[in-house]
Amino acid sequence: SRDQVKVVELLLSFGANVNQVLLDNRQRNAPAFIACKLGHHKTLKILLRDQKLKFKSESYQRNLLHEVMTSRSLNDVDRQKCFDLLITDWRCNLKIINGIDGRSQPPLFYASHFGYDEIVKELLRRGAYIGHESVINNIDKEVLREFLDESLKCSKNAKVKDCEVHVDFRFLMPSSCDEDLEINSVDLMSDRDELEELILHPVISSFLFIKWKKIDVIVYLNLLAYFCFMMFLGLFIINFFHGSAYLAGFDLKSDTTVNSNHSESIGDPSTNNGSHQMNNID
Repeated sequence: SRDQVKVVELLLSFGANVNQVLLDNRQRNAPAFIACKLGHHKTLKILLRDQKLKFKSESYQRNLLHEVMTSRSLNDVDRQKCFDLLITDWRCNLKIINGIDGRSQPPLFYASHFGYDEIVKELLRRGAYIGHESVINNIDKEVLREFLDESLKCSKNAKVKDCEVHVDFRFLMPSSCDEDLEINSVDLMSDRDELEELILHPVISSFLFIKWKKIDVIVYLNLLAYFCFMMFLGLFIINFFHGSAYLAGFDLKSDTTVNSNHSESIGDPSTNNGSHQMNNID
């Protein structure tokens, strides 16, 4: 904890365990975590040379990036130097960058919450997943805009016809490879008024376009099936009620004709007189 670089280097040369946590240590953590917490970047650099160094503490459910972000005793210079050492180390993979601590928060949340803008952008460049509600609610709009502008690169001059556009979507991809979570980032951005306009940014809009192209056939087929169903239903209803009305009208007309003929045969005076005359002659 006193940043005795020479002593640390000497102990490691004699085979000291770089992940050892002493029971009587008031810091109650491994040496690398203590160096990150106190901002001893020179000591951290020596510790990182040991291939056995663990980036994650199983007992405290956090990693070295969490320790750098959450320590309030660091100045910005020491914090940035410690972070640069960690982020460029080969062991700092996506599992570490997107790892969550005991509060279920990734390092990106703490960097956004405390306003470490350069660290936020570097984490996003390295593939930190932005689709956490806590991150979206704390990230600065201008910082995110600057990062989105960096994520869009052209191979040549944009005015040239054969120019290739390269877009980095890694910050939208969750480590679990769950496609439902990929769109969650955009959904959360639309819920926050300050970030809503960034949905129109070419990076986000192109991402939505790619997602749409994966499901547009299904959507169109669904609409076609629904349209056909409604057409058949409409024709069935028209035919059913039109046929019923036609039959009802035909029966009513037949009954009217029969009743009319019957009434004429009964009520005709000439027919009745003729019958009486024939009876008299007989």
